[in-house]
Amino acid sequence: PEANQKELARKMRFTEGAMSCAVKRLLKLDMIEQIPLESDMRYNRLALTKRGKTMIDDYKDYLPKICKSMFIGFECEELMKLHDLLLKININLDKMNNQNDSQDP
Repeated sequence: PEANQKELARKMRFTEGAMSCAVKRLLKLDMIEQIPLESDMRYNRLALTKRGKTMIDDYKDYLPKICKSMFIGFECEELMKLHDLLLKININLDKMNNQNDSQDP
């Protein structure tokens, strides 16, 4: 779905400056395009280009292979322990995000 730069920055918890740099780079790489908002031509929406969609599709195919290779040699118990630890980290990150959300104006 199309979004504007400010919405993406907020959703991804980037500063607007960091998002601006990322958008410029993705535009230069032809991964995204700016589409003027019909109701107000001063504003742009960002959308994936065909090249960007292809890269994401390729990445989706590649990622499971990488994950499988990363865990070669791990015992089942080790993987279960890792899962539990990562779950705790995610819970802590969620708590941190909820605290930050409640502090936003």
